Amino acid sequence: MNTKEIFDIYDSEHSLFSDNSIKEFEYVEFPPINTTNLNTTGNKEIVIQQQDLITFPSDAYLYFEGELTKSDGTDIAAADYEKVSLINNSMMYLFERMTYLINGNVVEDIDRPGQTTSMLGMFKYSIPQSSSNGLSMSWLPDIDYNANESNNSMVLRSRFKKFSFNVPLDHIFGFMEDYKKVLYGVQQTFRLKRLVNHESLQVMKGENKTDFKLSLSKMSLFIPVIKPSLETEIKLYDQIDKKKILKILFRGRNTQTFIPAANSTNLSWNLQNTTGTPRYIVIGMQKNNLFSKSNFSNLELKKILVEINTRRYPNHDIEIDYPEEKYSRIFKQSYDFKKNFYDTDEPPSFSYITFKSLYPIYVIDISKYDDRTRVSNMDIQIKATFNSAPGTGVEVFATLLSDIELSLHSSDRRFNLIS
Repeated sequence: MNTKEIFDIYDSEHSLFSDNSIKEFEYVEFPPINTTNLNTTGNKEIVIQQQDLITFPSDAYLYFEGELTKSDGTDIAAADYEKVSLINNSMMYLFERMTYLINGNVVEDIDRPGQTTSMLGMFKYSIPQSSSNGLSMSWLPDIDYNANESNNSMVLRSRFKKFSFNVPLDHIFGFMEDYKKVLYGVQQTFRLKRLVNHESLQVMKGENKTDFKLSLSKMSLFIPVIKPSLETEIKLYDQIDKKKILKILFRGRNTQTFIPAANSTNLSWNLQNTTGTPRYIVIGMQKNNLFSKSNFSNLELKKILVEINTRRYPNHDIEIDYPEEKYSRIFKQSYDFKKNFYDTDEPPSFSYITFKSLYPIYVIDISKYDDRTRVSNMDIQIKATFNSAPGTGVEVFATLLSDIELSLHSSDRRFNLIS
């Protein structure tokens, strides 16, 4: 962490602070308002009421404790351990929606956080990271050619019948991924809409997911609370007292879902551009016969593109024929996204082989769309063609990654969100 920068919330040209600008840096726990119903469906809210706290949300994480048992609550026998496992990224599949609010206003709303973070996580993380500290956040993707009970990742995950995981907020929210400064003078709320547990589990053939259950015994937010030195505190408050408009820029995430016609080889889907200026669209598809909900299906896709107000991306068709092993160009298009978006030369977590079998995640770059004055009227349409009709039980996920600008107006050492 660069302590010279995190307090400089207005991005002044010259740093005001030295490396001793922090007097205390401590993770503080904030549990949900109601801790007795962690395993029921519905919203669970975590609220940071104290507006005089100086927090550093980009380093915050959600902490989970729990266990896997039989459906009646009894322990799973050691001989049966390999019958059931947590899937990769399992904690995110416990929720239908995760929302971050400032002063009661929605900053970022993540629908289907399981699929959203599974798609983006395959780009964000590299394989060495996944195999070292990834398991502490329930991140250990399948890296064998197929997802089944014999792959190494499932064998490792099946050992966790009791667990504790730390899931960083920058794994979930684009705001935390991009805003690397302190927040002060605001109320922060995390609204987590709970689902049933079965999507977080995978079982061996012949077993039934409903014979097992995942139960959380604890869920809390841990967020850094900072006490600056006296000199730094005076300078920070001086910035706020000037009643400047604080601009916050980040790349927000908005996921939408679609169920295509079962008997058609063509897909046409209009997306809603709800906020910000879209730059990339990340697309994944799943069929209900998948071994794990953290993996995706290629469905013998033949062509995929995005049209914005009749202009298409990419401009020319990219040939895809999975049975004939013709998918190198669409693979490269996805592979290159990590370098462009995360500014790193590290490879993503999928290989050429596993892209076809486990992680066919498509990225359409629309960042060069040249009519930004009409963002609110953008007609965004995904079009795809399959070699054969996909059948029933198919769901398509599209995550728009958009440039978002928020404005906070300071008044009496408090901030109001004005856009």
